[in-house]
Amino acid sequence: MRYLLKNNYLPLTVLLLIIIGGCKVQSKFDRDYPEYTSDKNTIKAYEMSSDSSMLSIKAIAQDPSYGRTPENPIFVGVTNHHEGGKNRMRYLNSFKLEDGAPIEYERLKSCCPFKTLNSATIGADQKFGLLDVWVVYPEGKKTQADTLYINAYDQGTPMVPSGYKAK
Repeated sequence: MRYLLKNNYLPLTVLLLIIIGGCKVQSKFDRDYPEYTSDKNTIKAYEMSSDSSMLSIKAIAQDPSYGRTPENPIFVGVTNHHEGGKNRMRYLNSFKLEDGAPIEYERLKSCCPFKTLNSATIGADQKFGLLDVWVVYPEGKKTQADTLYINAYDQGTPMVPSGYKAK
């Protein structure tokens, strides 16, 4: 630094300090997350059948991207966040393949942070949640997996994704 100041590099040094000082490191919480809803949940629970599946799911989504992209996830959130977690599996228990064959599923990971007022655990202080990524496949055929994105924080009207039918 003394070398730069001694040899009349002061303007260059000042410019360099301005550039370095002006670069803000972006925090993972500063991103422009999607916001699926700015409303608080009002649904206490979904109606269940005896085999732990949601009874109210009858409509089949016409949009092929429904549930298959982070931008168009399946909403199963309720006011009780513990029930919201169980609703993921209850939702997946609610349908089968179009030809009537049973499905299997497994959770892959969480991804895709988003803003929500309905987070009581993860990110509650930052008001964000995470989508769950699930793979669904015909019984015993993991190679034919379909990926579904589920939002267990925000409420909505869950539908059966295209290619499936309600039980």
